Amino acid sequence: QRTPFVMAHSRLIVCERSNHWAVAIRWALAECGVRVHETRTWTDCWQQLETSPASFLAVELRKSNLAEMVQRLSDLRWFFPQSAAVVMATDDLRQYQTRYEWTLREAGALHLVSSRRNLTPIAQLATRFFGKTTRPEENFRDSVWDRLPWQAD
Repeated sequence: QRTPFVMAHSRLIVCERSNHWAVAIRWALAECGVRVHETRTWTDCWQQLETSPASFLAVELRKSNLAEMVQRLSDLRWFFPQSAAVVMATDDLRQYQTRYEWTLREAGALHLVSSRRNLTPIAQLATRFFGKTTRPEENFRDSVWDRLPWQAD
């Protein structure tokens, strides 16, 4: 009897001070049935990641947390390599989006948005991420057996 290897349970974690982005993301992903887990601090977000290391994060960028954001995104790739993150800039940073975008991408962000009206890129990235991480995967031995030209009995 084969025992399939299943990746850790994935979550969509939104880390922001208010719930404005979470509401918009819920609306953008309504058809996908993805549950949004809200956190207010990086500490809470990190605890969620420890429970579900293969999660998709949407984190809020403010003027006061730019340096921390770059460090946390870098840490994310090291400590939780199965996770992915997008950054959501507050309204006061909209004019600076191009200035910060490539620094954040280099630190590990998949995308940066500054408008809750245009979350289509985040919805597409999240849908693709969850499609990849939630499918059952076989262990190496079983996947080799399945590719052989004869059937195992």
